[in-house]
Amino acid sequence: MIFHERAADPFKGEEVYKRECLSCHGANGEGKMRADNVCYEYPPLWGEKSYQSGSSVHRLIKMAPFVYANMPNKIATYQNPKLTIEEAYDVVAFINNDTIHKRPQPITKTDYASLPNKPIDYDKGPYLDPFSETQHKYGPYKEIVDYYKKIGKKANY
Repeated sequence: MIFHERAADPFKGEEVYKRECLSCHGANGEGKMRADNVCYEYPPLWGEKSYQSGSSVHRLIKMAPFVYANMPNKIATYQNPKLTIEEAYDVVAFINNDTIHKRPQPITKTDYASLPNKPIDYDKGPYLDPFSETQHKYGPYKEIVDYYKKIGKKANY
């Protein structure tokens, strides 16, 4: 797993978004429909037609490595990424910042019933550890992973 060394910064991520993502995903994260108007060429990243809060791509550890290895589209590859890992985490922190961007809320209010199975980058407590919701949302994650090792549990992500 590729972790960033510091907490992700949504304000730095906004600059990355403007520089690298805006041309495809739009100034308002609305995405771009294909010419046939059947589906998106570039999906919406926030707003009513985007993914739900709490989904796997709403978590930094899931989405940032994908962005790192694949974005900008048709330019970056895993072997030749365009963004640094820090830029990938920052831009995902910007995209997934629910205080800045609204998105569909989960249909159910049920959270993780089993705390040991809860991903460490899920942004809402409670947790099996002493770390804040902010650190769970933005990292850094190595400290959390090390804590789980210390108490003999597996950190899920």
